[in-house]
Amino acid sequence: MGPQGGTLSNLVFAVVGDTRPQNVDDNAGYPTQQITQIFQDIQNSNPRPAFVVASGDYMFATSSQATSPGGNALIQIQNYIQAMKGFSGQVFPTMGNHECTGYTASNCGTSGSDGITDNYLTFIQTLLGACGINSTNQPTLANQEAYYSFKVSSSAGVSPAWTAKFVMVAANAWDSNQASWLSQVMAETTTYTFVVRHESYQDDGGASSNLPGDQGASDATIANFPYTALLVGHTHEYKQSVSGTNQIEMIVGNGGAQTATSGSQGPGYAIVTQLSNGNVTISQYEAGSPNAAVATATVNATGAVQ
Repeated sequence: MGPQGGTLSNLVFAVVGDTRPQNVDDNAGYPTQQITQIFQDIQNSNPRPAFVVASGDYMFATSSQATSPGGNALIQIQNYIQAMKGFSGQVFPTMGNHECTGYTASNCGTSGSDGITDNYLTFIQTLLGACGINSTNQPTLANQEAYYSFKVSSSAGVSPAWTAKFVMVAANAWDSNQASWLSQVMAETTTYTFVVRHESYQDDGGASSNLPGDQGASDATIANFPYTALLVGHTHEYKQSVSGTNQIEMIVGNGGAQTATSGSQGPGYAIVTQLSNGNVTISQYEAGSPNAAVATATVNATGAVQ
């Protein structure tokens, strides 16, 4: 596995959600211990996931117009990168609203109303860079874009053969170029399709949203194609939900950020495992308890709950 994907005998990967301090610019309050434990747990899982997808919000830092990353955003991202070293595999981060200005309605990028912020550059240059993800191996990242995709396929000799694509949507850096790309990549035929985005379909109640790439934008495109699961974060919890097309959505936002309901859930993560019959399970684990799932859902390749 590398920044463009790879081949596996069996598809097993982990999902990590929001990791940020409770208060803005509180570097000392960064949940370093929690996210470190999570990556160590993933490393020690049996079977060990081949890679990790992350659903956004790796910082809570004041963001302003800037031409180079730095400050509190950089300090917090460096904490996250250090925690990632507990896992030996590839990590694929997607962008959250805190990688723009912090507001759910924020929209960064060269075409976005919030432009190129310090947080945005820190995400692209420092976090994606630490994962080896750049415009050389992910051409969509050119011109300071933040969306990309990668594919995983079955190793030689595996029968039946399978393919999987991972669509890393940057809903807080939404523009017409990303909209066109999303349609094209969703139309590519694969056995499994996992859409990774920060905000849930149910953001703002699921009826209307001020998120640039959510309701009426990426959701409208995603709904036109079959997919296995929508993997999101934003709310600091683990929750099984459904999208507007009644396909499964897994909220994995408990990567160390304060939980949505105090005391209801601790930090944790999810592991997605391909079964011999072609279905996949999505299991929740609490940090510190690898291999002891506390909740599991099973879907088929096109997202129907089994």
